[in-house]
Amino acid sequence: MRMLKLSLLGTALLALATSLVHAQDFLNDARHMFFDQSMLTRRFGIEIEFGKVGDDVIEKIIIEKLRATVVERSPNGELLFTSPYGEVRLKIEGQAWRYEDDMDRDPVAREKFLAQQKIDREQAPREIVFPPLIFDAADAIQSVGQALKDAGALGTTDNHAVSTQVNVEWPDLVKPDGTDNTKAIEDLVNLMRVYSNPEHARQIEEQIKVPAIRREYIKDYSPGMLAKLGDASYKPTARQLFDDFFYRQGVEFLNRPDAWTMPLEEAKQLLLAQPSPYVSPRVTKMQRLRVSSIILRAFQSDPIAQLIIGTRWAKPMPLVEFREDNTDFDIKSTIEETLGIVRSAEVFGNYDHDTLVSELTGIDPRDLVELRKNAEALRDHRRIVRYVLQDPKTDYIKNQNAPGENPVWIHLGPDELAARKLVVNGESIVFNRRHIHRDSIVGKYNPGLENHLVQQVMENKLVEAKFFEAFAHGSMPRALTLRELTRGRTVTAKLLVHLLNVEYPNGWVMKGAWDLSTESMFISDKLDLEDLLKKYRNGFETFRKRVEREMKGADPELVIGKLKEHPGYRGWKIVQMLAQPDLVFFQERLRIVREFRVEVQGGKVLSKGSTIDRYAYKSRKKEPLDPEEVKAVEKFTQKLVDSLPEELRFLPYGFDVALIENGEFKVIESNPGGNSSFLEENPASVLALDAYLLRYPELLKSGKLKLLEPKAQMQWILAQFSKLGIDVSKHFPGMTFTADDIRDPAYPTRKGPPTRCELLLTVR
Repeated sequence: MRMLKLSLLGTALLALATSLVHAQDFLNDARHMFFDQSMLTRRFGIEIEFGKVGDDVIEKIIIEKLRATVVERSPNGELLFTSPYGEVRLKIEGQAWRYEDDMDRDPVAREKFLAQQKIDREQAPREIVFPPLIFDAADAIQSVGQALKDAGALGTTDNHAVSTQVNVEWPDLVKPDGTDNTKAIEDLVNLMRVYSNPEHARQIEEQIKVPAIRREYIKDYSPGMLAKLGDASYKPTARQLFDDFFYRQGVEFLNRPDAWTMPLEEAKQLLLAQPSPYVSPRVTKMQRLRVSSIILRAFQSDPIAQLIIGTRWAKPMPLVEFREDNTDFDIKSTIEETLGIVRSAEVFGNYDHDTLVSELTGIDPRDLVELRKNAEALRDHRRIVRYVLQDPKTDYIKNQNAPGENPVWIHLGPDELAARKLVVNGESIVFNRRHIHRDSIVGKYNPGLENHLVQQVMENKLVEAKFFEAFAHGSMPRALTLRELTRGRTVTAKLLVHLLNVEYPNGWVMKGAWDLSTESMFISDKLDLEDLLKKYRNGFETFRKRVEREMKGADPELVIGKLKEHPGYRGWKIVQMLAQPDLVFFQERLRIVREFRVEVQGGKVLSKGSTIDRYAYKSRKKEPLDPEEVKAVEKFTQKLVDSLPEELRFLPYGFDVALIENGEFKVIESNPGGNSSFLEENPASVLALDAYLLRYPELLKSGKLKLLEPKAQMQWILAQFSKLGIDVSKHFPGMTFTADDIRDPAYPTRKGPPTRCELLLTVR
């Protein structure tokens, strides 16, 4: 939260539809974190294999979804279409090709070819081959995939070896003038490194789960090639990469242990002397990430290149091929993942996923592991993610999460925005304590972020008081700013006390618009202001600077708790307040008998033991609450919430409600947002919230939560500001209000490894 200028720190629903189960892994974060605007124009091709659907059905789907026309029907049943996207082919992925080269000279081979062609037409999988496209065609491709799935198409299974392959355009490794394209070579080598990283490969396998029937066709590079890629000093020229990839790796697959140490000319002679296919298909084709086409293109006249091209095991083409994905018909996600992987390697080079994601998000690598374990255990079930506001680097609580436990707890720094947002996949319910963390971590469901911009402006306690005065008149004491009180006169402590005593004969309290964690340290008519200022001048600033230095990065409330130990703390607050007459205000001091914390989620009092005596709990006094008092304060709070407009009604609140001497209830603060510490400390509150979170998806789907998109929130906010005399420049100093967002310099963005992160454009 913000404080005054001298302080130490200065949605609608965000629902993300996803079909993936795991998190936080290489593929998921490639899709959500690294797929950016630069990839929207990157050309790619896609090939979708599947079975169990008749050709007439496939033809109809392609014509309907792609606005295509059949222009050629081959004798073997294959089709060629034209469409607004280019030429689309429907191929039969059979085995007749094995006899094709020999059938002109061998009648038996011809008979086998024709017989197999008939079998293929009846039984073989089909493949739709799309032309080079850019991302604006992704929805059309997805519509084809969905229609195939709806028609009963069979994707990858343990007994059905089909795949979806994405081919991404790659710049030539050698320029037209014959010199190396250094950037293209570096990016390609880094892509090979990143994709073959053992931990990344494990995370990909956990996500995709390639069946054994396909695994024999998609392998890693040879051990020697992997060793080269694992050497950070390996910075090959285009020629060296070609020789290493085809000659030395090829010789290694001949089981020669000296493949990487023998003279290169000897390796060439050995390989060129081999019978067709000359180079192992493990080199030219059967790889998880196939790069043979782009490397082959660099030196097409090389003898081994000529032999490879002649056998058709590889063609020189400006692309890299991602061959690992199963066909699950979620094609758009596959495209996003693939383009995100490419972009990540181009921007960050050779990286470790967990280390990089931690640097970008501030989420500790240990917590990323916990999220993965939790996702694996719960699979398609709902899972709750909650976080404590602590810097894991300085204050890591050993995680006690059991596999599959709900919720899983992680750590998040309290005041730093992520350079990149972490998206928790699957049926994830992320409870956001702070509205600012909408840029740090989100799930499919995001309770705590309801109308997050409204929450943000209500952190200004003056705005909060004005809203409640306007929409729930009498529920909270009326607020009067220092400027309104003094009417332009020069303020001294003596004059201020006099004016306040006249305005509030029954007593007053002084508050800052950006006060944080006031607790019992409020300033009122019961205190001697001049004495407090004297104590402030007696060494508080030296103390404050030391505390801020020693506790840098800690939760602001913990820092303030430390500052309160100095007797000059209240005087410091007074100095800040008096310097900003529009950001300090006064209210009548209430005669409080007891103060309650009443938690509200989704427009309803949370109840179930979550309503507590606020100060008795904090002081650990075992004073049981009168059930009738609890019932009464919850009834008051629910009636209050019901009276609010929808823009305010469905925010999460931690109401501080006072029972005063005359028996009435009054709101002290509403504490909008999910930042109530009692929700993670008080056992009954924790359980009540967790039960609510598991119900949250139903509440959302039922339409019971009336939420606004960011633009609508901003329109409503500014309309209320106009009515209530709130001036953005005065009451939100330094903050930027746009048509759909509010940016606060008090919360800086992480700098991460991102001198390079600046290369990532805004996510589409």
